[in-house]
Amino acid sequence: MRPLSAALPLQDQLSAAVGFSGTPSVTAVISMIFALLLVNGLCYVFLLHVIYWFVLSSMGYKMGPLPGMIRKYLTAGLPDQAQQAQPPPSPGQQPR
Repeated sequence: MRPLSAALPLQDQLSAAVGFSGTPSVTAVISMIFALLLVNGLCYVFLLHVIYWFVLSSMGYKMGPLPGMIRKYLTAGLPDQAQQAQPPPSPGQQPR
């Protein structure tokens, strides 16, 4: 019950900030906890995949190219030469 007792005041403050009155139900609190756990897990898995992609490719393993959206965000602050050094898209993808 520890997470429930910590999440109830948090959701109470959030609902007061939005303008709702009253206390949130236990179902709403448990739903918020599960949603936050889901987001936490998805972020963890995404970061783990990106980090291992870099680690394994630096160890010499042949890795496939990163998806275009991720490559764009990772090379956003680099000069144009570093962005052009990225591997070309796989044969099934069209360049953007």
